[in-house]
Amino acid sequence: MLPGSTGNDAATKIYSELEPLKNTLPFGYSIDIGGALERSNKGSSQVLKIVPFMLILIVVLLMFQLQNIKRIVITLLTAQLGIIGVSPALLLFNTRRNPLTGCQLLSFRVGSWTLCETTIIDNSQVSFAEY
Repeated sequence: MLPGSTGNDAATKIYSELEPLKNTLPFGYSIDIGGALERSNKGSSQVLKIVPFMLILIVVLLMFQLQNIKRIVITLLTAQLGIIGVSPALLLFNTRRNPLTGCQLLSFRVGSWTLCETTIIDNSQVSFAEY
């Protein structure tokens, strides 16, 4: 394996290189992906299935909490700034060669949610100051 590559990278590369062999196998025989790569793909697909529901739920909860469309839009737009905050740290530790792992994706989510939470608190303080 090359430095900076993962087992999943190696398995994917080997699987693609086995294409000529897969075509010559007799009927009933096959070569399939298994092991860590299969579990990783299965886990990722399970997480991605709930993302639309999760985003809708977040927007609905923000509607109940903020009760103002401008504040909801501001809160959702600031979530994108979490990516700007987390990206330099990931680049600093040379993770650009590796695919985003679960911990790195979690850091993006935490950074984005922290900014959303701060925006919600700021919005509530501004609304109290207006009255």
